[in-house]
Amino acid sequence: MEIKKLTDEQRKSVSHFGGAACVIAGAGTGKTTSLIGRIGFLVQEQKISPRDIIVTTFTRKATAELYAKTVEILGEEAQQLKIFTI
Repeated sequence: MEIKKLTDEQRKSVSHFGGAACVIAGAGTGKTTSLIGRIGFLVQEQKISPRDIIVTTFTRKATAELYAKTVEILGEEAQQLKIFTI
């Protein structure tokens, strides 16, 4: 995912440094895109192991979509992510 294609707000959430980040936004604002970018940033740029990342979503559909898109970015490493529906 190219960070250049993100909005300013998405870019801030993707590259946030210094702890957990909470993104609250309405439907269609790019939360999933931001979250996928964030996961890629943490793994590829910050060298954080996918095993140390936990993601929660509200629907099974969102969980499946998130997993499929992280596989596109991380390949087999995405299997180590913990993505749950709450």
